[in-house]
Amino acid sequence: MRSARPQPDRAPARRGGVMFVALATLAIVGLIAAALIRGAIVARRSLRAEHGLRQVELLLDAAEARARARLAAGELAAETLELAAADVAGRAPARVVVTAEPAAAGGWRVRIVAALPPDGPGAIRRTRDTLFRVPSSVPAEPEEKNP
Repeated sequence: MRSARPQPDRAPARRGGVMFVALATLAIVGLIAAALIRGAIVARRSLRAEHGLRQVELLLDAAEARARARLAAGELAAETLELAAADVAGRAPARVVVTAEPAAAGGWRVRIVAALPPDGPGAIRRTRDTLFRVPSSVPAEPEEKNP
């Protein structure tokens, strides 16, 4: 038969251990989630910066080709272009400044400055200096040969 002695209650000690394991597990899961979110934010910032740099390089290339064409046509290539965000496939507007001055060795020294966005923190600015050699005597119309 049963003895009349009361049994010690071990349930509170087990509950404390289970609670500690549950809290430790939650803390570890929280740290892992925070690390994943931080990694995603860093990757997104990096991707945006890379996209902005690529857009600025494309703006520099386009402005250089435009300046070359204008100089070949005999026009002065100094201009400022204000581009809307939709024009540069981005979230911010851009500004391209083209200046031209005669070079000492002949031709033109063209400086192109592209900024995306034009002002504010996090703006990406790049400058390109190019020397264009424009022929001094270009016939206006090709000569026709008489048979």
